[in-house]
Amino acid sequence: MKRSVFVAVAAALVTASDSGAGDPGTPPDAGAPSPSSPARSQEALAHGVPSVGSTTYDVVDTMMMSLGSPAGTTELLSVATATLSVRFRDDPVGLRVNAEIEDFSGFTRNRASGSTRSLQSRDARGAMVFVVGSTGGVMSVARPELSRDAGQLSLFNQLPYDLFPGLPGRVADPGETWSDTVVWYSSAGGMETTSTTARTYTLVGDTVVDGLALVAIALSAEVAIGGQGRPGGRATTNSLSGSLTGHLFWDAESGLLHSAELMRRLEGRATMEGRPSTSVRFSGPQRLRREK
Repeated sequence: MKRSVFVAVAAALVTASDSGAGDPGTPPDAGAPSPSSPARSQEALAHGVPSVGSTTYDVVDTMMMSLGSPAGTTELLSVATATLSVRFRDDPVGLRVNAEIEDFSGFTRNRASGSTRSLQSRDARGAMVFVVGSTGGVMSVARPELSRDAGQLSLFNQLPYDLFPGLPGRVADPGETWSDTVVWYSSAGGMETTSTTARTYTLVGDTVVDGLALVAIALSAEVAIGGQGRPGGRATTNSLSGSLTGHLFWDAESGLLHSAELMRRLEGRATMEGRPSTSVRFSGPQRLRREK
């Protein structure tokens, strides 16, 4: 597949991590609650000023991509990893977050030919700065400096909403649900992209991960991504829809997300002027983890 076709498709997508990871439908690291553990789910689930002034998150995002056309099927593996140094301070309208990119790398590989396009730390520099309300919702203040190729990955558009998910802003009972909708826009690679994710959360209850008493929250979402533009001077449109499922682990003591295991499955079509329509399928996990 020619690079121009891949760029037109990739500009509308969610990126991802380690293809060997399984479906996070069952929390892989969660154990049974310890009898001596405090009932964290009986505390209000809301964003506020954390008990720590700064922390570090590691993100691994993987996607398997299948692009089908009359000429055949092309399979691509895309991987992006990032380490974020995150600082917090109070803001008149919520919590102000400064997420500095400490490290970044990634690649996209054609599984048949082995050809690879790599991304390095210089492709993503600076910080995401945004303000979060008590129940979620993100107001962007500043974006990192991204190269043309890194800008085509939706990782940095979606990350603030993943790190600070929707919360009810009150005490919730196990089995209780709440919802939110995330919409973000991007201009990269000659494409204008809109992503809409309608998320539903279900409180699972107290659990223990790595010896920490946490609150497990199940996530199920419907995702729609559409894009249009003229990359390479050719009129192009993309349309994808699918699901996002997984679990979030909330640390009520620190007031921060401890970790998340998410799986995305999307499919749709990409069309480019003068070329046959291409079917598109994507699937892959995203892992977020607070290191300290």
